Amino acid sequence: MTHSGWSKSAAAWLDNMSPGGDFTRKYLPDGPILDRILALENSAALDLRCDEGRFCRMMAPRVQRIVGLDQTKALLQHATSLGQAEYVLGRAEEAALAEVAQFRVDAF
Repeated sequence: MTHSGWSKSAAAWLDNMSPGGDFTRKYLPDGPILDRILALENSAALDLRCDEGRFCRMMAPRVQRIVGLDQTKALLQHATSLGQAEYVLGRAEEAALAEVAQFRVDAF
């Protein structure tokens, strides 16, 4: 699987995100996105390009099934170690339509 430099920079990203995360993600998009998720009342969520699974874990109390998809193995290993979702290695553009069709798609 070829992709950008995420494999090389995964360790630095994880260091920057742990434990409190990134200020700009925490204080800018998180509130409106979580509000939107609560309004959807869905039982399943798909997080494309889930990075270290942070948002998957934030959705866990609100959503029955969460799948996080990312192309960077090190980030998914970290996400998997923290649990609360199903994590899949892959690229959004290559996800099988049948697999994605079970989710309502809202882009943020």
